Amino acid sequence: MRLTIIIIAMVSIKEKTVKGKKYLYVSTSVTYKGQRKFFEKYIGPKNMNKKQKDRKIEFNIRLLSLKKDFYQYILIARSTNLKHLPQKYAFLLTMISSQYEEWLSNFYPTELEKYRQDFDVRYVHNTTAIEGNTITLRETGLILGDNIAPKGKKLREIHEIENYRNVLQYVRTYKKDLSLNFILKLHKLIQRNIDDDAAGTLRRAQIFIQGSEWTPPPAFEVEDKLQDLIKWYNKNKKKYHPFELSGIIHHRFLQIHPFADGNGRVAREILNFILNKNDYPPIIIPVEERQEYMEGLEKADEGYIQPLLEFLMVQILRDYEKVSIDYFEHIKDDFAQIATKWDQEEIDELKNFLQWFFKLLKEFDIKPVDIGIDL
Repeated sequence: MRLTIIIIAMVSIKEKTVKGKKYLYVSTSVTYKGQRKFFEKYIGPKNMNKKQKDRKIEFNIRLLSLKKDFYQYILIARSTNLKHLPQKYAFLLTMISSQYEEWLSNFYPTELEKYRQDFDVRYVHNTTAIEGNTITLRETGLILGDNIAPKGKKLREIHEIENYRNVLQYVRTYKKDLSLNFILKLHKLIQRNIDDDAAGTLRRAQIFIQGSEWTPPPAFEVEDKLQDLIKWYNKNKKKYHPFELSGIIHHRFLQIHPFADGNGRVAREILNFILNKNDYPPIIIPVEERQEYMEGLEKADEGYIQPLLEFLMVQILRDYEKVSIDYFEHIKDDFAQIATKWDQEEIDELKNFLQWFFKLLKEFDIKPVDIGIDL
C-alpha cells in the first residue's frame, strides 16, 4: 500500500493505493498534554466523479475540522481542575476562552471600537451604580463619549464616571502582574478629584462594611494583609483555574478593604484584570443584581466561595451567550456554502456528528442550549 498526504487547513487528504487502485480519505488529529486522538473519513475512489469528489472532500474537511475543535475543548475541559465549581463549568469556560478572541477578530476595526465603547459605558455605569452613583447608562455614555456632564448630578458622581477614562486605559496598557503598586495606582485613578488626599493611600483608621457582619482588619495590618494576598496569588495562580482565582482574589481583597473608599470599584478592576490576563473576557456585574452579588460576598465571608463564583459564572455566560450563538451561526453558514440542499448521506453525517458531540457533553452534564445550540 502506498500513501500520499496533502494538508489543507490542518486536515489531511490521504491517497491510499491498494492493489493498484487509489482511494481518498480525510483525516486529522487532536493533541493535548500527551493525549492524542485521530479522526478519519473515507471519501471514495480517486477516480469518482470530480464534482461529487470535490463536494465530499469539502464537506468532510469542514466536518473533521469542527470535530477536531470540539474534541480539543473536551480534552482541555477534562484536564481542567476546578476546586470550587462543578465540572460542567470547565467545558463552558473552555469554549468562552477559545471563542472570545476569534469572535472579536471577526469585527471590522470600526465595529470593534464601537463594541468596546459600548462595553465600557455599560461596565462603568454598573460598577459605579453598585456603589450608589445615580448617573444613568445614557448619561454615562454622554460623559465618556462626548464630555457632556448631566445637569442636576453631584460633581463627585460625574468625577466617578470621568475617572474611568484613565482607569481603563491604564489597565489595558499595564503589562506586569498583580502588585501593591498596581492596586495603589488603580485607587489613585479611581479617586482622582474625589478625595485626592486619600487617593492611592491605604486607610489609616478602622472601618466597617455597611450591611455586612464582616469586620475588616485594623489599619496597621492592611499593608501586610495585601502583601500576603499578593503572595498567595503568585503561589496559587498556576494551581487554580483563572476564573476561580479571579473570584477568590476579588473576595479576599474586599475582606481586607484596604481603602477608606473605592474598594468595590478597585476589586472589580482586579477581578477583570486577572480574567483578561488569562484570555478570558471581562465581567459586568449589573446593578440590578447588586443584592445577589452582596449575598454571594456574604456567603464567601462565611467560608462558602461557591455561591459567589456561580454568580460570576452566570454573568459571564449571559454576557457571552452571543459569542456562542454567533459561533454556531458561523458554522451553519460555513456548511451552507457547500450546497443549498443536502443529500441524505450528508444529513446522516451531521446527525452522527451531533450525537457524538452530545454524548461527550453528558460527562459534563451539559445540554445543547447551555452552549447556544437551539435544536
